[in-house]
Amino acid sequence: MWRRILTLFRWAAAMLSMLCAAAAGAQAENLIPNSSFEAGIDYRLAVGRWSVDGMPSASLDKQTRVHGDVSFKIPFSLSSLAAGQQVTGVNVLSAIPIRVRKGQRYTFAIHAKSDRVSDGRLILTRDSAGDYTFKPSASKEIRVTRKWRRHSLTFTAARDEQIYWRVQVKSSKPGFLWLDAAQFAPGKIRPYAVAEPIEAALSSARRGRIFSPDEKSEITLGVRNNDLKSPATVAYRLRVFDFYGRALADQVIEQTVPAGKRVMRPVDLGIKRRGLFRAVLQRVGAKTPESELHFSILPKPRPVKAKDGSFGAYLTIGPEPLSIARRMGFSAIATLTSNRRMSYWDQVERKQGQFTWYDREVEMARLAGFELMFNLEPCRTPRWAAKRSRTERIRLWSSYVRAMVGRYGHTVKHWTIGDEVADLRSKSRKRKCWNSAAEYADWHRAGHAAIKSVDPSGVVVLNAWPGFMTKLFRTLDPATVDIAGVNAYHLPDNYLPKARQELDAAGIKGRWAPGIGFSIEPYYRRLIAPRRLKNVNDDSWRALNINLARGVVRTFALGFNRIFHYTATYVGNTNKYSLFESDSGLKPMGVQFAALAWFLDGFESVSSVLTKKRENRWRAHRVDRMDGKTIFTIWGNSSAEQSLLLGGISKDEVTLYDHFTNRMKTSGGAKEAVIRFGREMVFLDVPRTRAAAVEKALQNA
Repeated sequence: MWRRILTLFRWAAAMLSMLCAAAAGAQAENLIPNSSFEAGIDYRLAVGRWSVDGMPSASLDKQTRVHGDVSFKIPFSLSSLAAGQQVTGVNVLSAIPIRVRKGQRYTFAIHAKSDRVSDGRLILTRDSAGDYTFKPSASKEIRVTRKWRRHSLTFTAARDEQIYWRVQVKSSKPGFLWLDAAQFAPGKIRPYAVAEPIEAALSSARRGRIFSPDEKSEITLGVRNNDLKSPATVAYRLRVFDFYGRALADQVIEQTVPAGKRVMRPVDLGIKRRGLFRAVLQRVGAKTPESELHFSILPKPRPVKAKDGSFGAYLTIGPEPLSIARRMGFSAIATLTSNRRMSYWDQVERKQGQFTWYDREVEMARLAGFELMFNLEPCRTPRWAAKRSRTERIRLWSSYVRAMVGRYGHTVKHWTIGDEVADLRSKSRKRKCWNSAAEYADWHRAGHAAIKSVDPSGVVVLNAWPGFMTKLFRTLDPATVDIAGVNAYHLPDNYLPKARQELDAAGIKGRWAPGIGFSIEPYYRRLIAPRRLKNVNDDSWRALNINLARGVVRTFALGFNRIFHYTATYVGNTNKYSLFESDSGLKPMGVQFAALAWFLDGFESVSSVLTKKRENRWRAHRVDRMDGKTIFTIWGNSSAEQSLLLGGISKDEVTLYDHFTNRMKTSGGAKEAVIRFGREMVFLDVPRTRAAAVEKALQNA
């Protein structure tokens, strides 16, 4: 009897082992979740790099597919106008990496077709959606035709690492790319298989993932049943967390999905607060989340004319990023990072006297309500002029400047001669134009003369570091500078006070800060490279937003009336400084910028309220806006919560907001108001008629 029990036990163990092995083998047939896009387009994918439009322009197409009910359809968009010829293309890439093992052979395969016969490439790389530093681990040229065709690429991993896949296609004409049935698996190419029997994702077609407070915060839950024979009923837990990790919503959703079908279900998350939020989907009983979606709820921007706007960015010019940036409250663009397509000499005048114009982008930005600052960068020399003498290059560049102003002077009024001008420029082989402040002055004088000769109303912006300006004004007449741009990034008190003294001495009234920014990791933790993840924790984002808000207010208080965030490059080129996520949503600092613009944009003046002696514990600034409102910004220098009693001020006279524009409670009575704050900035909204009284109360608080 015992032998029989032992035999049955061994048989059961063997069967269990076989089932586990079979399950592991089936799972290993595809390491890409949601590989045929049936559950929707979520944060695990990115679109862009060449394209200036990203995820919201992509769609699921029910008319053509290889597997399931839909395929992934992405429009081409303009890449460049090389030598006057239009180049369009699209770049689809995985945002979630796949872990590979050293010495193991893998195959990536995907079905593709296009309405334009196009050249393309399959790429396996260590680069994420925001990194462009590694050589491809493997690549293969492909030809995409009007019929579905499966393309594959096999490689052997040289090390234990994380790999991302990409599909690139380019064409001389606009078109569409369709993708379906992607697969990444160990070994040689094999028949297509899905990663899991049931797959789910959270998605949203909303541009920028931005909702208004009066709208439903509605997203889509997609579930695909890959079993072709039996329906399935699944339960998912959907939670929503705020910026501080607090759970605001928690619900269990049961969904029945027919065999071999997909269900796309709208879900109203019911969030009423403003700020940045994280929706997390996890199957009941599972140990890890299946999908995430980050979104923001922000008030609509106040009506501020572009000429009066104080918030700008180095922004990719395309329909989507323009729309999202205006929704955030930005009204100015610097063209340094517009996909390298605009205003650089070597891009515009590839052959002497033959110009490639970018009228479409300029008009697109104008119609969207933006002011443009063009960077005329003399160091980006075309090949045909590279070996000319310095004097001759200055003459040829001046001709290019006159052509640019003649073409766009009716729309573009702000022109800068170079970006972040400093002595260090001479150390760069590619940008070596000058070796001293005196040599740069020659370029600046020539540029100023060329601009004013065509458009006397054109505004010349000197974009330089403070120390360089000291040397520069020894040889350069300050009258050739209409606006001085000083890069402060996130440390205005380190640079701007000295710059203000220099500009006062030079008599230059116009002052901008063209460089405000931090190195920003994706808010999706799974998108952060492992080598950098160790430096990110729950307090990282909070600290960055705190420093950003303080830096912006201090920059304005020091007399600089327009800032440009570096950078707002759009999806597929979302480098480590960009405000955008690879799925077109906003990182925390993007949400913070939008809130700051809502409070501060269109200001007349910003001044410090307290004496330096009292600023060691807390800070307060007064912001008078052109619309007749006054905003007081207040923050503490310690982590402890503080309270201020404002004598002589009724609590009903003031409105208090947090840094994400949520209303906060004020206590007190008819003759006093009590406000509470910590390290995060709060905003006190008061009528202009009572601003002087509130300022005095703050000084005496």
